[in-house]
Amino acid sequence: KKALELLGKNQYDLILTDIQMPIMDGFQLMNAIKKDKNLTKTPVIALSGRTDMKDEVYTLTGFTAKLTKPFKPKDLLLSISEVFNVET
Repeated sequence: KKALELLGKNQYDLILTDIQMPIMDGFQLMNAIKKDKNLTKTPVIALSGRTDMKDEVYTLTGFTAKLTKPFKPKDLLLSISEVFNVET
C-alpha cells in the first residue's frame, strides 16, 4: 500500500516489486498499476522466489520482466538494460 502512495506522488522510470509481500502481493500491485493511466507505460519487473509459476503468468499479468530470486546483481542489470533496450 505504501508503494501505491509513492507511485501516486512521484514519477518513476522503472518499478521493481517483490511478488510475496505482507499486505498486498506483487500481482495485486500490478493490477493497481494497470488501472492508473499515469503508470500504464512504466515498466514493472517482478522479483520472485516462487518457482511454481510459469513466466507467462507474469507476462499475462502485465509485468515487463521477471527475475527469480536469488539473483545476481548482473542479472538485475541485464534485465533492466533489456527493458530499456540498452547494451551493457
